[in-house]
Formats: sequence, structure tokens, C-alpha cells
Amino acid sequence: MNLRRRFRLLPALALLWLAAASVASAQTGVLGLVIDETRVREGATEASVVVRSTAARNLAAGVIAIEMQDKDGLPGSPYTSLLGVEVLSGAGDAVASATFDPVTLRTEVTFSSASGTVNSAFGPLVIVRYALDPALELDRRFLLRVDPDALDLDAADGEPVAYFTEKGRLRVDDFDADVDLEAAADHAVPGATAVIGAGTEILGEIASGTIEILFEPGFADGPATASIHPAYGAAVIDSVVEPAPGVVQVTFHATSGDLNTLLPGPFLAVAIPTRADVAVGSSYEVILGAGTAVLDGNGQLIQVEMTEPEILRFVQANLQFLSGFDDGSIDDFWPGN
Repeated sequence: MNLRRRFRLLPALALLWLAAASVASAQTGVLGLVIDETRVREGATEASVVVRSTAARNLAAGVIAIEMQDKDGLPGSPYTSLLGVEVLSGAGDAVASATFDPVTLRTEVTFSSASGTVNSAFGPLVIVRYALDPALELDRRFLLRVDPDALDLDAADGEPVAYFTEKGRLRVDDFDADVDLEAAADHAVPGATAVIGAGTEILGEIASGTIEILFEPGFADGPATASIHPAYGAAVIDSVVEPAPGVVQVTFHATSGDLNTLLPGPFLAVAIPTRADVAVGSSYEVILGAGTAVLDGNGQLIQVEMTEPEILRFVQANLQFLSGFDDGSIDDFWPGN
């Protein structure tokens, strides 16, 4: 199946993109490509897979292939068809096409941008939408990764693109699963910008609140900045406060009632410059603090995960690494990597 579509940002979204880019585009460093963790409710008929970047790096063109495998080796695809693909660019001129092979479960996305502004702000880079098999059983899990052998990124400035990648997962949850909030932490490269934050794995409106992020501050080399990418919905950062080393408090509010209804994921991104002498292989805990209080679209407090920290790990550039999950590592599923 092949889909080709030209996406142009609507004027309101373009303005939101520029507002977010004023913070996010200033961040530089090695490009991390992360497939976000996603939960879909049992009986859902659509799912989105997001490849997210952890650093701004203007791209003119590229090819990104996503491989998928059932965690338990069961046959069959969670998807019944490919619905569409979107590649985000600051100028709104990205042209993207995608193919999906229902036998190999491989999706390949090709994109270009005349302005060279794909990934001008870190955050969602590629969004692939699929029709989901509504008969998928509860707790069915699928593992996803960016194929490093097929990855081809052309920087707008013609220079080589240093990158690393992180695997993700698609999981079927209860039909009435609530939204909960948890810390987010990506891998980082010493001397580049680390991105931590908070987000969700399942859709559900978020209205406003304050998110307190606690982290071991030994890697930090400058003040934190915060942004909410417009792909997650329209929102405004009201304040960013650092009352002590290793504590960031971000207050925000949604402006259009669509935050976390378009895409689940780490909607709040907190960017922190890192020291160049941080040891590769070192790790730092990131967790949400007791000062976190966030309301959903009905004015109810959203549950917050404050017991299990996320881990920010420092890695080398150009490393294809293998992520582990709370239900086991996926290192064994692709031998030789």
C-alpha cells in the first residue's frame, strides 16, 4: 500500500509552531530519533506511531523505515491499512509518502522540504496513522524500531547528520483506561542538549496545571527551557521556575481544548544544556514531584506516577541502542544489533 500526501500547516498551527520553535529551535546537538510509547484502548480503530526527535536539526529530505514485531512472536498485524503520513516542517511545505507491507510489518516514509525546515523544532517529526484491528486482545504488545540500515537524512546545510535511535512499543490497554502522567527522559550525548519532561501514553484531554520535574542535576550546564510542541495540541507555557538545582516547575494551560487529544506522548519538553565531560554510560533519574497537579478536560486531577523514575542515559553519537521496558528487554528480538 502506498500513500502520498502533501501537508500544509493551517495558519493557526503555523503560528503555534513558530511560538514553540522560538524555544525549541535554539537547541542543538546530536539528533535522537525516538519512537514514542503508545497505548490504545481495547476496541480502538485507529493508532498513530510517532517518530520524535530530541534535538532541532533542519532537514531537507530523508527516508525513515519503521520495523514492527509482536513481542511474543505471534503472527498477524495490528493494522488493517495505512491511513496517512505527516512529516512536520517549520514552513509547512513537507511532502511525504509512505508504504506499509502487511506481511513484513515494515513502514517506509520518504519526505522532502523545499525550505529545508523539517525538524526545525525538536519534537514529533513523523506521524504515521493506521487503521487498527478492533479485535486486538487486551495487553497485546508490538515492538517498533527505526531501521538504522535504511535511515537516510539530508541536512539542509549539507553536513552529515549524527544521530541515535530508540525503540518503542504499541500496547493494547483496557477499553476505559484513564490518562495518567509520567516523567519522560531521553538518551542524550555529552555536551548536547538533554530533553526531559512529562507526558502520557494514551489519548485524553489535558487542560492545565503545574508539572514539577525532579532530576539529578550533575549533568546540567545551564538553565532549563520548556516548550509544548503544537502537534500535541495548542497550549501556552505560563512560567518556568527552578527553585533549586534539580527541580523544574512548569505551569501551562491549553488554549483550544485539544492538548493530548491529537497525539499521546511527552507533550512537555524541558531542554537542559549538558556538560561536555559527562561520562558516556552514566545515567540520571528523572521523576515527577509532589508539586505536580494537572487537570483534565473535566476539571479532574490526572493521576501522576511519582514512584518509578525514568532514566536519562548518556550515549555516544551514531549509536543504535536497544531499549528495555518494565516488562523485559527487547534486545533479543533483533539479533546482531
